[in-house]
Amino acid sequence: MVILSAAAALLSFDAVAADRSDFSSYEQYLKSAVASAGLPEKVAYMPLVLTGGDPSYVEGSAAGIWSVTAPIARHYGVAVSDGFDGRYDVEYCTSAALAYFSELFRRSGGDLGAAMAQYALAAGQASKSENFMALLSEACERYEAQRNGSAAQLVPLKLESAVLLPELCKALGMTASALKADNPAIIPGGNCLPANAIIRVTEAKAELFNQASGKLYESAATALGTVALPVAKQAAPVQESERQISADNARKSVTYRIKPGDTLGGIASRYHVSVSQLKKWNNLKSNNIRAGRTLTIYK
Repeated sequence: MVILSAAAALLSFDAVAADRSDFSSYEQYLKSAVASAGLPEKVAYMPLVLTGGDPSYVEGSAAGIWSVTAPIARHYGVAVSDGFDGRYDVEYCTSAALAYFSELFRRSGGDLGAAMAQYALAAGQASKSENFMALLSEACERYEAQRNGSAAQLVPLKLESAVLLPELCKALGMTASALKADNPAIIPGGNCLPANAIIRVTEAKAELFNQASGKLYESAATALGTVALPVAKQAAPVQESERQISADNARKSVTYRIKPGDTLGGIASRYHVSVSQLKKWNNLKSNNIRAGRTLTIYK
């Protein structure tokens, strides 16, 4: 029988989280668990950097909101088997993650940055280990802005050539799930974004992309070799859509986080826009929306 640590058992997740796809719904649980473990409050927000705060995250051998590997999970009493993987449960995952992080924190002599770097390395996210504290600060600022309804303006980037998704995420310092949150056209598990595709990122991320774009294009061309590089279709309707995007970006926009029970029709009515506009601005193929995701709305 798996027994949760005192930190994870302090507060029942079911009592605080009606919507498990929204980080804000289990934020207080994580803060309480971290406090009970005697760790700095910043630790509660590490999942924003590690997994974009997504409990269903999986990359390589790591999974769950804390990006925990199976050996670490089992070492701290969380079951991982063919029929059950406790890492996808926020309570179980938090129990293992905080027990492991507490050990790293102790070994580092209380150096929070060093402990976070070691944790990122163990989670298979070496690219984030050198500047984890900076990424954490940025992620927290963005999360607070979104929660307060003043999310950072996203700018569109048109890819001149194909890029490999893992390398793009590394260059931007983002997880694939975090990038997809603002770019619903990105397919989970995909490896390559085509030339002419448009992605939306913050101005800071756009600057990082501009600095790395040459290497990203070259790397993708080398990896794909003689295989025809994928290209997004550029028929007249798409070109017209791009002109409209430029016009929309000249207008004031807001970022709306979808809440449980929301519908496109209700959101459209609230902001005095049409459903078709919402779908176009956010590359939605249907009227189905998911709580926790964000929508860009132009006024």
